[in-house]
Amino acid sequence: MSSLYVTRGKVAIKEDAPKNETSNGIIYQDKESKVHGIGVVHSIGMPTVLSNGTEVPLDIEIGTKVLFSKKEGYSTFAGYTILNQEHVLGVVGETD
Repeated sequence: MSSLYVTRGKVAIKEDAPKNETSNGIIYQDKESKVHGIGVVHSIGMPTVLSNGTEVPLDIEIGTKVLFSKKEGYSTFAGYTILNQEHVLGVVGETD
């Protein structure tokens, strides 16, 4: 089993497979899945450093389910989406 460690200011997310199938078995492309993704945080890099030297820590942990933006630059590697920390839009919670 290999490990993936991301660099400063980056997050690696294992994206959930989108549910793009109707009850009749028709598969479709969801417009929203091109812009946003939902997945579980696998790896977090060191905090981002601002120009004044201040570190900006990310307030999520490994294993957190998050919503992230695919509009700006991101990379994929070995099934993981790697993006800047500021592109994590929020935490996805379970509803009852």
